[in-house]
Amino acid sequence: MLKLNFKTAILLFILFLYTCLSPFLLNWNSSFYFNYLNPIFWFVFLIIGILFFRNDYCRKKYKYDFIQIVIISVIIYLILFYTAGLITGYTRLPYARTVTGVLKNILQYVFPIVSMEYLRQCFINRSGKNKILLIIITGIFAAINITLQTYNFSIVVVDDVFDLLFSIVIPEIAKSMLLSYLTYRSDFVASLIYAIVPAMLMYIIPILPDLNWFLDGSLQLILAFVVYFVCNQFYVSKYEIKTKRKKVYISLLPLLVIVIPIIILISGVFKYQLLAVLTNSMKPVYSRGDAILIEHLDEDEKQDLKEGDIIVFIYHDRRVLHRIVEIDESISGVRTYKTKGDNLETEDAWVIKDQDIEGKYIATVPKIGYPSVWISEFTME
Repeated sequence: MLKLNFKTAILLFILFLYTCLSPFLLNWNSSFYFNYLNPIFWFVFLIIGILFFRNDYCRKKYKYDFIQIVIISVIIYLILFYTAGLITGYTRLPYARTVTGVLKNILQYVFPIVSMEYLRQCFINRSGKNKILLIIITGIFAAINITLQTYNFSIVVVDDVFDLLFSIVIPEIAKSMLLSYLTYRSDFVASLIYAIVPAMLMYIIPILPDLNWFLDGSLQLILAFVVYFVCNQFYVSKYEIKTKRKKVYISLLPLLVIVIPIIILISGVFKYQLLAVLTNSMKPVYSRGDAILIEHLDEDEKQDLKEGDIIVFIYHDRRVLHRIVEIDESISGVRTYKTKGDNLETEDAWVIKDQDIEGKYIATVPKIGYPSVWISEFTME
């Protein structure tokens, strides 16, 4: 492999500088950035990359095998992704579907992806086997995509932090790691297919499954893990000794059997959901750091609620888990609820209605909610 030379180091520094400046440029004029500045930057950078690295192409032995694995995995993912909309519903995308609109979207959003993946290959080829350089390259490309997706993201409550981390930051880091791996073991064609096909469909298909942030992020993470797992398993079976590593991969399968149901529970898409407890207001029923299982209620099921039931409701964009202490029903049939935490001396200062209620407490799972508690404390400091 070639070593990183002075010209390559300068280009990598320019890319790093552009990544750092992008948040300020987006805040200054996001329309100008997406319509002109970003496409022009990547066009110029691509031309420079082609001129500088035209003789650097490295023929990889398993290129076409990796491409097949990526294509099959992405197709299966898209089938599952759009099928999920049958459960969650669909949302209409705002992008123009005319020929001019599609071409504009490709220029603004898809063409930069092509440039990124070609340049990722150029930088990785030049890095040799230097792990630090590979990490820096992967980090820069992850930061670029995170910046583009979070420029107008506002954090108001703790839930917004989780939304940002699990729907954008963590999936983008995982995707960038996978794309660098695919490029390192194969070339940019496999990574380009992985990165560009879902992006292209967003500007061609007018609808998108209405998944919540956690389920969407989890599906992206699962896809990245599966593609890495299959590609690496193939590479190991073809190139390296199969014994110990193969046992490690097989041992990961039971972990998936455990993790996937937990992801489904946390996502809240189905009838039951797992929530972390952030306070001691309901001690000893459940305490800070526990997780509780709730059952989502429809309008008819809410009519069966009674005093003493523990419910989950939204108050001022904050999820609260307290016990019903009083139910009042007006002549018109509108029910209101007074609630109280078992570990609090007074009732809550508010009154809630049926539309505020999300679900009903079912059971407690001790201590597994602590990661959410720690992240909440860290982000609110």
